[in-house]
Amino acid sequence: MSAAWRAPGRVPEPRVVDGTFWHQGPVRLAADHLVHPARYAARFRKPGGPGTWYASSSEAAAWAELARHAPDLPLTDLRPRRVCKVRVRALPVVDLLDVEAPAVLGLGAPALISDEADDLAVLADMAAWAHAEGFGGILTPSAALIAAITLVVFSSGMHAVAVESERIADPPA
Repeated sequence: MSAAWRAPGRVPEPRVVDGTFWHQGPVRLAADHLVHPARYAARFRKPGGPGTWYASSSEAAAWAELARHAPDLPLTDLRPRRVCKVRVRALPVVDLLDVEAPAVLGLGAPALISDEADDLAVLADMAAWAHAEGFGGILTPSAALIAAITLVVFSSGMHAVAVESERIADPPA
């Protein structure tokens, strides 16, 4: 896939997310900490673009995402972490789990879980478009754990996220 992405001719209907998700992050930051605009590139964001906050469909998926982001570090170097369970209410998202959505948006399914630079650039452009169109986030397959889901929340959608519980924990061995 090339790094060029074009906005679709029609805006897909948002899916409204209500549910429980898991997030892990550095102990020094609040559970709902989000930097906007974004300082560095990641899946669904680029420097200067909309800030993003990530959550997973399970605690195991949240830990798997940490391991994916730091493949050269032993997880023991990344401990302890703040682990939280959050409740998301009425968040309008681009639903990339919908079988038709990636094609409508001009995305190949492999790009959704790729770490290739071109694919990350395309996803970041699509996320900036979704933010500008008023979506509060993106629902996408996890790049770290098969059958898991990642919820990407933009700064404009953080009002829909409430921390239900949190604890300090070490990553699983």
